[in-house]
Amino acid sequence: MTDAPAPLPSFLGIRNGIFALTPDELGLTPHPRYRVWGFLMEMGTPQTVMTLVALGDGTVSLYFGTGAGITGIGAHEKPKHTLKQILTMSPDFLGHTMPTTDYPLAPENHVLFYFLTFDGVRAAHGGQSDLGTGEHPLYPLFEKATELIAAARQIDQAAR
Repeated sequence: MTDAPAPLPSFLGIRNGIFALTPDELGLTPHPRYRVWGFLMEMGTPQTVMTLVALGDGTVSLYFGTGAGITGIGAHEKPKHTLKQILTMSPDFLGHTMPTTDYPLAPENHVLFYFLTFDGVRAAHGGQSDLGTGEHPLYPLFEKATELIAAARQIDQAAR
């Protein structure tokens, strides 16, 4: 197992700031259909950690422990649509999560899911191999999140 370099303080600051957000700060109020106001999926790789952020105010960003990031994605049509799908389907997966106040980084070859709900943060995890083959209960959400990551990368490439 390769040890990825420690994430940069700038990455950790952004990441910690997201966990410190409240729905009120984003102008979001509870709704029976939308119990989840934010979603983070974090993947540990041999090179770094990557965090996808999708928030109910339309924010979609992709951050890397190396300090790189892709922001402003939520303004584009495909990511905006996929964001809505993720937030709409997220409550269906809360039964596979546990409440948490600890937010460890995803270790190599693992995926962490953080659900920002109006009742607090809930978390789940899985191995990349299980998620990649559809063997994990969170696979449908993982698949949507990877669609969002692909769209972010396409948008970033087109902007270069």
